Amino acid sequence: MKKVTFDLTGKVALVIGGTSGIGEAIALEYAAWGANVIAVGRRADRCKEVADQIRAAGVKTLEYPMDATDKAQVEALCEKIVAEFGRIDILCNSAGINRRHFVEDFPLEEYDEVMDINTRSVFMCCQIVGRHMIKQGHGKIVNISSMAAYFGMNRIVPYCASKGAVMQMSKAFAVEWAKYNIQVNCIAPGYFKTDLTSGLHKDPEAEQRVLKRNPMQRWGEVEELTGAAIYLSSDASSFVTGSTVVVDGGMSAFGV
Repeated sequence: MKKVTFDLTGKVALVIGGTSGIGEAIALEYAAWGANVIAVGRRADRCKEVADQIRAAGVKTLEYPMDATDKAQVEALCEKIVAEFGRIDILCNSAGINRRHFVEDFPLEEYDEVMDINTRSVFMCCQIVGRHMIKQGHGKIVNISSMAAYFGMNRIVPYCASKGAVMQMSKAFAVEWAKYNIQVNCIAPGYFKTDLTSGLHKDPEAEQRVLKRNPMQRWGEVEELTGAAIYLSSDASSFVTGSTVVVDGGMSAFGV
């Protein structure tokens, strides 16, 4: 009988958007479970701060500020990781932005910005890293979607569309790459306290709307999401692909 394990000792994990919010929490949890972790973002100072925390966990890392929408930068990073560590076992795509406008006034340039970072970059990073995973004959990809992929929400139409696309894209990747022993899954967070949602939890009216939609009557803390990432990135989920794990405090189950 196969032994179920969540251990990531010796694995090599790349976390796109790993220097803040949900991505940072996942990167640090990967390190706590023994993975060598490369957490990337655009800001060099944040890359260093997170890298220092990863090293403090007793594992290896690289400091590499990067724009995840730039194909050449993503390719160069992957080549550097493979040269340094020999492979990439885990990819987590957590980079994301949101813009809030009423849909009739939504600037098209901001629509393009949301779709470029939230959807196009996820496709591109999966594609580039996936080529390495195909060569090595295994891999785990975890894409961060959102409950906005399931529900229509006011003033964030492009965000809803982008996260729905990530969820559907992950299913298609999973089907196409199953033959290479690559599992591709999603996590759909509910309302978590991050920089991305700071405008909501600092607005008393918006705060009450959020709490009313959640039977647990509170926001999630980013550390409460990391267990799902460990499961989907470990051998424990070896027969799970094309799935979305919802971590929403019961929001999607709440009927009234």
